[in-house]
Amino acid sequence: MYFQSLVSEEYKDRITFHGWKAAEEIQLLLKKSYIMIFPSIYPEAFGISGIEAMMQGKPVVGFDVGGVSTWLKHTETGFLVPVKNVKKMTEKIQFLLDNKTIYAEMCKKARKVALEEFSPQVHIEKLIEIYSKAI
Repeated sequence: MYFQSLVSEEYKDRITFHGWKAAEEIQLLLKKSYIMIFPSIYPEAFGISGIEAMMQGKPVVGFDVGGVSTWLKHTETGFLVPVKNVKKMTEKIQFLLDNKTIYAEMCKKARKVALEEFSPQVHIEKLIEIYSKAI
């Protein structure tokens, strides 16, 4: 309810707060989305929701904080913007809305990077390699 109160009247009919959803429902919502906005200002270790969006071929616009820069490739799979710089974040979102060709290229690249670097198979192979070195 708190975040809904922050949305100005002119946008209330364009923003939906879905609440808690099961994993399958989240994937469907991501598939239907246009852009993933990752507005975290805290240094999260990773930020899995951005990777989930990229798996669905969605570019991400996020603050350059914590582990976000390890998976979000600036100008390739989305945009990294300075922390708390809402103006710059807004500009990058608008840029993707206005530039369909660049948007389409970022969608393809986001999916490609997510599959090549973060698919379950790649993750398992990396874990096996780490465990093998530890033995």
